[in-house]
Parts: sequence; C-alpha cells; structure tokens
Amino acid sequence: MKTTVIITISANGKILVADNEKHQAPQEVFNFFMDKAKSAGNIILGSTTYKLFTTIFGLKDFLSALDVVVLSNKLAESSDYKVARSPKEALDFLKANNHQEAIVLGGVSVYNSFINEGLYDLLYLTLIPILIGDGGDIATKNDLFTPLSGMKWEVVTDNVLRVELTK
Repeated sequence: MKTTVIITISANGKILVADNEKHQAPQEVFNFFMDKAKSAGNIILGSTTYKLFTTIFGLKDFLSALDVVVLSNKLAESSDYKVARSPKEALDFLKANNHQEAIVLGGVSVYNSFINEGLYDLLYLTLIPILIGDGGDIATKNDLFTPLSGMKWEVVTDNVLRVELTK
C-alpha cells in the first residue's frame, strides 16, 4: 500500500501547526489534502489534529465519509475513528480494509513517526512564505538519512509552492 505524507511548512522549514492561528494556510492547501483523503477514502491523524478538524475547522461530516485512523497511545476507541498505537498498526488497519493508499496528515508527532520509521512512499511539502520560530521539525531521528527523488513542484498560488518527493 502506498503511504502519502502531506506537510505544510514555513520558508525556514518548520511545520505549521494547525492549532496556532498565525500558522493558518490558504484554502488551496486544505482543498489539496481534502481531495487526497477523499480519493484514498482515509486519513491518519493525531488526536489533537483530529479534535481541531472536528471542532474548530468543522470537518466532522467530511471525516465521517472516510476511514479515520487516530494515532494515539492515550485515546480510547470511538465509532468515529480507529485508534492505532503505531504507524504500522494504522497501515495494517487500512490494508485490512482494502485501501490502496494511506494519507497521513499530522500533527508533528504523527508525521515524524512515519518519516522516522521510513513508512512512507510519497512526501508532499507545501511551502508557505512565512518565517516562524515555533512549529515542528521534520525528521527528528538523529541518525536518519533518506535520499529522496522524483522531485516535482507546483506553484499553487502566488504564495504557495508544493513539492512532491518520492522515497
């Protein structure tokens, strides 16, 4: 199964976090990940990102049409989502439900759990032209070294650039 990780980053490479109002990305960024998730029929999120999507961003109806996997060591099961304790468990669940592609969409610890374990095939980095001191870091495992290839880019708007990289 193909695993796609979609991250929005600042010009200085920090991950924009959804719960920071200064980090809000343009609608085109949301449309992209929503289209990818809809096409794949699933989404993998952390518990904080899931809560933000359902409460602040009003995406509960959108998520209800998908197989939602929440990566968490603390959260209890729900009829709205499957809880996975590890990236492998999340992928195994989606494979068992006949998904051909998994869409990983944050937050920071979820991105890094997939990237640090090498459990992705395609990486989308959407660059927003801001400089931030906070936000998350990509690839936090000190000895990680993964050459990427197949770089393609797309100018989404005058202020948004998306880069596609293959592992």
